[in-house]
Amino acid sequence: MSESQLSVFKRFNDLSEAQKLAEILKDKGFDVELADNSPALDITFSGNTLDNQIELKIPGADFRKAKDLLFSELDINLEEIDPDYYLLDFSNEELQDILLKCDEWGEYDVLLARKILASKGEDTSDARMEEWKMQRLQELAKPENIPFMWIVIGYLMCFLGGLLGVFIGYIIWHQQKTLPNGQKVYTYREYDRKQGRKMFWLGLAILSIITLYKLLVGPLYL
Repeated sequence: MSESQLSVFKRFNDLSEAQKLAEILKDKGFDVELADNSPALDITFSGNTLDNQIELKIPGADFRKAKDLLFSELDINLEEIDPDYYLLDFSNEELQDILLKCDEWGEYDVLLARKILASKGEDTSDARMEEWKMQRLQELAKPENIPFMWIVIGYLMCFLGGLLGVFIGYIIWHQQKTLPNGQKVYTYREYDRKQGRKMFWLGLAILSIITLYKLLVGPLYL
């Protein structure tokens, strides 16, 4: 399995936790890879922090199967939960939000939230869970907007003949994000991607002209 076929399944702050989950998936026959990566692009454009740098990668087509496996490994009895566990103080709306955004929570908390809601008579059927998953996927699939300042900076770098402009343009044009179901979609809206494409080719053209000029004219000044 080549690295290009693997997608980020989960991110961790703790290496031991990541290794523990990786071993579980490996034992079940999954192709697994651990990588310690800093999401430099997302930090630059989206303001993310350096948290969750340890990435656990598996084939995107196996995301659903892996999630089902992790949930099946858990067995929660509400009567055995520590009375001080923080989820027990959550309102129904907050618990439902956990189920809606289950990609942001650990399997234990998601399953516990579902059991708590069910104990209160709330609908947590498989059909309802599927509705929440589809709603979340639609939300996450929406393309993001690039701050206008980054478009200006990108073009400015292009006209200055710097590689940074070419790099920014390429990233805006091609950057993708992985959804919880393993599907990959372009990160930025079509308008911004067009600007990124123009920026990339403009920067490349200017950089080529400058390089050619230095090669042809530079020796005359030696």
